[in-house]
Amino acid sequence: MIIFKIKEVRNQKNIALYKLSKETGISRGYLTELENNKKSNPTIQALYKIALVLNVNIKDLFYSEFDK
Repeated sequence: MIIFKIKEVRNQKNIALYKLSKETGISRGYLTELENNKKSNPTIQALYKIALVLNVNIKDLFYSEFDK
């Protein structure tokens, strides 16, 4: 199972959800669903945009049960 850490990373970088939404072109509603793990199948393009704005590697946006 994959769990997204987008909210955790975003908060560490002190970036507001509104700013992330505006800079990625991804709706705040969709980002919220990803952050709360209500959506589990984002496109690689969406993850790339989020990682780019947050200045992290895509793999830093999630962890899985294999990371334990």
